[in-house]
Amino acid sequence: MYPRGPAAAALRGAGVPVYETIEQATGALRRLVVHGERAPTGVPDIGPAAPVTAPATGGGYEDARELLTAGGVPFIAQRTVTDAAQALGAARALGYPVVLKALGLLHKSDAGGVVLAIADDAQLAAAYEGLRRTLAPERCSVERMAPLADGLELLIGARWDARFGPVALAGSGGVYAEILRDTAVALAPVTAAHAETMLRSLRAAPLLLGARGRPRLDVRAAAEALAALSRVAAAHPELRELEINPLLVMPTGALALDARVVRSPTPTQEPHRAVRLHP
Repeated sequence: MYPRGPAAAALRGAGVPVYETIEQATGALRRLVVHGERAPTGVPDIGPAAPVTAPATGGGYEDARELLTAGGVPFIAQRTVTDAAQALGAARALGYPVVLKALGLLHKSDAGGVVLAIADDAQLAAAYEGLRRTLAPERCSVERMAPLADGLELLIGARWDARFGPVALAGSGGVYAEILRDTAVALAPVTAAHAETMLRSLRAAPLLLGARGRPRLDVRAAAEALAALSRVAAAHPELRELEINPLLVMPTGALALDARVVRSPTPTQEPHRAVRLHP
């Protein structure tokens, strides 16, 4: 009756679970039962190395795009440019509206390095000059504007764990990903079916499935993107992290809008074969 009182605090301190409602307690029991009845899946088969070469550098945006595109992850159409004239040519080839990104920044949005919904040559020239003046990037990316209002932004990624090898991750994405901390993890590589289970376990899953009149989004396409990323991660132990944020999930299809890779400071030469424990 008093989950925040001193008695509840004493129970928690002794390791006794304390719930605020009957529904929370029965929900926890249900999850324990389902988890206990689930058959162990065994160690995922890493398989042969992917027919793509990991970046030799630290792994910039273009490196990550090239690696993950070759691995089967769909990306928004893009051109890398080094001056305003190239940017105008790229935008005309891609078709307005476009997005302009300053490359070489970890949190581009926070630094003001992303300009959205550029509608014509004049706006693009002004945006490019603004980035040049404030951030002075060596390179910029001109990209086709994605239909952000029609979809949901997710984060998908993978990292190499010292004990378990490649671990795949999915979660709520966009600029608030680190605040929301809505994530699911699994040993990699994952199948598309397992990836879909991960996505459906998120707190944001109702937004994918058409909550409150929203359009139902293409969860399967998002799952296939996550599965493809996990295969690339498993095939490249020299890469410590791979991340796509955001992955825009739309009513039809999913598109990666940004990506990065991080090389390990001490590369592993062979795929990780550590023993993996399953409950």
